[in-house]
This record gives sequence, structure tokens and C-alpha cells, in this order.
Amino acid sequence: MNENFSELNPAWLLSKAELTTWAQVKDTNRPTLTGSPKWRNYVKFLEKKLREYGVVDITKNRWDFERWYTSDDPSKWSLTSDGTPVRVAHYGAYSGSTGHEGITVELIFYDHQNPPKSIKDKIVVIPTLPHPQPPYKEEYIQFSTFNDYEYRTDDPFAPLFEYVDPAETFTFDTMYQLQQQFHELAIEGEAAGMIIVYDMAFERSKGLYTFVVPTLHDLPSLTLAREDGIKVIADAKAGKTANLRLEAVIEQAEAYQLIAYLPGKNYGTPADEQILLINHTDGPSISQDNGALGLLAIIKYFSQIPQAPRPRTLTVLLDCRHYMPGMEEAHRDFS
Repeated sequence: MNENFSELNPAWLLSKAELTTWAQVKDTNRPTLTGSPKWRNYVKFLEKKLREYGVVDITKNRWDFERWYTSDDPSKWSLTSDGTPVRVAHYGAYSGSTGHEGITVELIFYDHQNPPKSIKDKIVVIPTLPHPQPPYKEEYIQFSTFNDYEYRTDDPFAPLFEYVDPAETFTFDTMYQLQQQFHELAIEGEAAGMIIVYDMAFERSKGLYTFVVPTLHDLPSLTLAREDGIKVIADAKAGKTANLRLEAVIEQAEAYQLIAYLPGKNYGTPADEQILLINHTDGPSISQDNGALGLLAIIKYFSQIPQAPRPRTLTVLLDCRHYMPGMEEAHRDFS
């Protein structure tokens, strides 16, 4: 038995075939939005594999909530502006429902430099804000700039904690636009509906799920790409009429955090030491929510060492609030 924990044992690593199978399971069940059938399938798969690898004392921290959902394709959402159909990139999550006929009202453009006096009972069209000018707020530095490099070499890299041109990267530019939370502005102004226009091409904005996910509200919302927003912005400035349709369903659903332990040699005693492995199981794509597969691979690896030589317990916490309505900031202290 190789008990040198500083060296990998290739025989215990995940095989290419296993990795492919796991990825296919995840891909089949996307988007894994909390409480949905696909989310339940994915979490059941993770639990089944964890049990196979010898975890113990599995706990499910459960709660019920109202799950809002619509179609993954445009069959349940659409936009017609001044009589012309407009291609829609995606919908605003948890933003209520218009019913099958949609709502047909006047558009109004929201100029950030010169906001309209009233947006009440109109469909407000809001372009995302450009990047702020320095000095940057701490939140912007933390979430919307490069702040670390895992494997930095002598090659030229963008400077840390600085704005990166979208021509070079889209990651932080996308996150900055997603987090602008304009639904709060539109709700306060009693708008009938909202259209967000991203400063992104359609292929980049297509399918972008609302993040941070808001609590359930009644402000039917859609998102447009830059090229499709040009006409709608012009129509809004001209006071044209539009039909916004977003058909959605609300159901009672259950969510839970999955907690499990791969016991170390002192598990169950005051001498036990634990390493916390945490990731989320919910998300809109295979790139956002497949981290749990990485934790599963870690558990598989260490499960091949008998419990007696394992110096510490591996504690797995699979969370589901990252893409859950109004829960991103909740219960972040896992100490």
C-alpha cells in the first residue's frame, strides 16, 4: 500500500472512460436548476457514486420553495417590436408570467445618464452599463477582474485587478453585465415588463441565465443581444409599442444540500480532523456546475486507501443555492 499522500498513484485516478460517462450524465441533465427533474437526476447520480465509494452518514439538508420555470427554447417566450418579431437571447429568471397572449404596451428607453421621469406600465428597455472607471470598487475587483493566475509564466498576461478588454476575454465582461440587477430598478418604477440589452453578440448572450438569481417577482423580462437590441432601443426611443410574451409555471419543489463523509482514521472521535470539499450542483450549463464531478473523483481516489491509514476525514458538501432564487448570499458561513 502506497501511503505517500504527496505522490499520485496513477492506478487510482479516474479513467478516461469513467470521465466520459460522468460528463455524459451531466450533459444529459442540463440545465440542472435547483428542484428541477434534471437537477434531481444529477444529484441522485452523485449520491449513488458517493455511496459506492464508501462515504457514510449522508445527510440531506432539505427545504421547500416555489420553483419558477419556462421552456429552455423560445417556444414559451418571444418579443415583437413595432410589429416586427425580434430574436430573443433568453428570458429573465423568476420574473413572473404574461400568459399566452403576452403584454402589448408602449416601450420606453432607460438612459442611465438621463433616466425617464416614469416607466410605469411600460416595457422598459435597459442597456447594460459599460465598465466603470477607476478607482474600482472592491466588489468589481473581486468578481470582474483577473485577480490571480494559477500557472503564471513569463508570457504577457493582463495586469491583475485591471479592466480587461472584451476583445481579449469575455469571462469577466459577461459577469459584470449579468450582475447589474436592473429588475430592482424596473420593479420600483412599476414597469409592465423589462428588456435587458447586453453589450454582447447573440452567440455569446444566447442562453445566459439570470445571475444572481432574484427572488420570484412579477416583472416579465427578456434579454437581447447587442445586434438585436439596436432596433428595440430605437423603437423605445420613438415610443413604439411591443408585445412581450413569457409563459412560465410555478410549482412547489424540494431542494437539499447533500452532506457526506469519507471517514478518516479518527472519524467519530474528538481527534478527528476534516477537510471540507464543497461545490454546487445547480447551474445552467455543464461548465458552471460540473465541479461536483471533480469532488467525486477525489473521493474515488482516496476511497482506495483503507480507513486506518487515512489521516483525515473528507467532508463533502454539495450545495444548491448558487442558482436558486434569492439564496446566493444565504448561509455562506460553513464553519
